[in-house]
Amino acid sequence: MKILFLLISLLLTFLNIKAQKQYADSLQSAYASAKEDSLKVFILCDLSDYYSFLYPDSAMYYADKAIELSAKQKNAYGEALGILCKAASYDRIADFPSALQMAYRSLEIAKTLTTHKLYLMGSVYDFIGHLNHMTGNDKESVELLHHAINLMEQSGEHEENVYYGYFQLAFSLFNENKVDSSFFYINKGKKFLPFLKEKLRQPTPWLITGNLYYFTGKIDSAEKYIHEGIKMSDEKNSLFLSAVLYNTLAGIFYEKKKLDSCIFYKRKSLLLSQKYKYKIFEMEASGSLADIYGPINSDSALKYMKIMITVKDEALNDSKLRQFQQVIYEDKKRQQDLENAKAKFREDLRMYALLTAVAVFLIIAFIFWRNSRQKQRTNILLNEQKERAEMALSELKTAQAQLVQSEKMASLGELTAGIAHEIQNPLNFVNNFSEVNTELIEEMKTELEAGNKEEAISIANDVKENEQKINMHGKRADSIVKGMLQHSRSSTAQKELTDINTLVDECMRLSWHGFRSKEKSVNVTLETDFDTGIEKINVISQDVGRVFLNLFNNAFYSVAEKKKAFSPTADSAEEYDPKVSVSTKRMTDRVEIKIWDNGNGIPQTVLDKIFNPFFTTKPTGQGTGLGLSLSYDIITKGHAGELKAVTKEGGFAEFIIILPAPYNPPPENNIHLS
Repeated sequence: MKILFLLISLLLTFLNIKAQKQYADSLQSAYASAKEDSLKVFILCDLSDYYSFLYPDSAMYYADKAIELSAKQKNAYGEALGILCKAASYDRIADFPSALQMAYRSLEIAKTLTTHKLYLMGSVYDFIGHLNHMTGNDKESVELLHHAINLMEQSGEHEENVYYGYFQLAFSLFNENKVDSSFFYINKGKKFLPFLKEKLRQPTPWLITGNLYYFTGKIDSAEKYIHEGIKMSDEKNSLFLSAVLYNTLAGIFYEKKKLDSCIFYKRKSLLLSQKYKYKIFEMEASGSLADIYGPINSDSALKYMKIMITVKDEALNDSKLRQFQQVIYEDKKRQQDLENAKAKFREDLRMYALLTAVAVFLIIAFIFWRNSRQKQRTNILLNEQKERAEMALSELKTAQAQLVQSEKMASLGELTAGIAHEIQNPLNFVNNFSEVNTELIEEMKTELEAGNKEEAISIANDVKENEQKINMHGKRADSIVKGMLQHSRSSTAQKELTDINTLVDECMRLSWHGFRSKEKSVNVTLETDFDTGIEKINVISQDVGRVFLNLFNNAFYSVAEKKKAFSPTADSAEEYDPKVSVSTKRMTDRVEIKIWDNGNGIPQTVLDKIFNPFFTTKPTGQGTGLGLSLSYDIITKGHAGELKAVTKEGGFAEFIIILPAPYNPPPENNIHLS
């Protein structure tokens, strides 16, 4: 199975090959007629890519010409692309150390680009990850491929090419025995298959689809796709892909115990691989034939074993692997030397700055020595200024502490108002049932004095039932008070598993009741959309609850102000319907909470300032300007999350909270291919 993944990985790295001879002729013609050197560079790179699967020497020739031409015209992008093509040519003949050296050269140039930087860096990291996979360094390969995929996704260029990274990553993870994660990335990549089938019109998507079916044990479906791939490969004269398809089909026949068919296609793959020096496939095909002939024909087995050993010694011997590791070591050492040089440069700058400061200090000291009286006056003035500055700083800290406390008390006031509204209902029930019980007890005494035992028992049952209701509503009031205490007490700074949906819903309800206690005339539509698949996450619930309360309070304030100022036009029946909504959503490694309102929104001119301390758009006396600042610190510093705002002035405001929540996907036993 590991050899199979090596073959597919090699294929994915060079998926863009154009196998038709007509294509090469058209490139030669386009090169001859091209007037701009930049266009010639890209044509030379395409020629190198094409010939890398037929004549590696020719591929390197065209890559060198692309590099030389790019260097003359100072085209850094073309030079990096040409070097990467040369690296691909080395990889084609299994010279992995040389391929890695070229890749590192291309990466250094890519880092200096101003355009296409992220995409080209992602392509190079993808190629280096492939080289590590081919040489057995799957752990390193996984890290590199993750980085490559992130860069290519950030670039937004050629989204379909991320597909190659997904499959290479899946194969490396499988070799690391991380089967569930491997299936996860296979499922992410397979969505591009229909697009690639339509775009490439090459056998590659059929080959990948067939191998996916083979990988999941669906042998008949695998055989069907591989046969279709062979048919298309014959039509396109795709020699490299033919060798791969023959090899895969032979493996399918081996699983079906059809050894004659297996041997036939293994030999076809071997002959093509020997002719065009596809060493990895030559090694795999000869090794498989040696295994098949072992029990039935020792001479043939020995023959193919010798071929495999010879090819393996050329491609993956210990010396080559040591050279590969040496290239990695030298690049890391070069990077370290570069960092050391930068550090020394920074130290030199600091030293020069220090010397300059000392020189300035000596000049000042000399002037002060010549002007002792002025020095004394200056010192006195400086001391006075220092004392005033320290006093001002102390007053500022005191004011800041008072404002922070004021903000907390304001938040507590909002919470208390909501609690008071909530607790009124159970207290009303308690009072009412208590009054009813007083009357029932008097009736029961009357009935007992009259000797009506049965009627007295019936009244006693009613009293008991009312007492149960009093107890139930008393407990309800008790839970509300405990909830208030929990929200108002100081944070213990201890994270605990918290149901984020319940916390958001509770905060919205409390904020709403607090708002209603002050604005009884404004009706607001409340909407919720909670992702029920969110498990409990580790947060400081009191702190995060304060953030939710603050954002809901702002939302209710905004829609109330807009409602008060709203007046429909004379020729329109338009009415303003205040709305506040909240939604939660589970992402791959985080939870997203959105709090939205259709109030006045936030002006774009102040959007960058809303998280600054003491900044507020509310009228004087109605806000401290610390609510959003404290909320921002709680989310970003206390929970390593994100808090951002999206708004349209006069239209809406939406605050988005992102909290880290690592998530491991559930194991999957198979994949579904369309």
